[in-house]
Amino acid sequence: MPIDLNAARSAFASGDLRTAAQLLEGRFASQDSESALLRAEVSLARGYPDAAARQTSDLLGKLKPTDPFYALALYLDGVARSELGDERKGMEQLERAGTHAKLSADTKLLARIKLQLLERASDAGAPYHVSLPQSADALRAVRRSGDRSVLAEAHLTFARLEARRGDVHVATRHLRHAASSRGNAQPRSKRER
Repeated sequence: MPIDLNAARSAFASGDLRTAAQLLEGRFASQDSESALLRAEVSLARGYPDAAARQTSDLLGKLKPTDPFYALALYLDGVARSELGDERKGMEQLERAGTHAKLSADTKLLARIKLQLLERASDAGAPYHVSLPQSADALRAVRRSGDRSVLAEAHLTFARLEARRGDVHVATRHLRHAASSRGNAQPRSKRER
């Protein structure tokens, strides 16, 4: 059964992960890199990094570094491996993805990569003063991308970082900004107006 890739993409973008996964369960050609990458991204978002790592590993074995989807495959593989606890391989894949995204001028992907690298560095215990330049670099990349979904992803990243530091109020504010960036604006409290 053929996949309606646009419907799967739309479901994923709207946060309907179950529908996106169901739409991607159909058969697709083994050379269909775009469907395979979306399937891996949906697996990651649903909390299945092991499935995403298998999917991206298979795909990276088939793709050439000149393929337009190569950087995204490296990025998803790096995120999945980091989630599975292989921080060394995860960081290596993220850095390789960054190099490829920079060469192809993919500002949206480059911003996502910089956000992941920032969060991974923080998870590894990087001192706060070391993370400030990395944070500023990630924010510049987010602004350059000009993409609302990347902006929402940045707010989610900073919400997690602030929550880990114990600043729940700032984390909550980032979550509200993320919701409004994605078009799901929620009423603000009187203190935030």
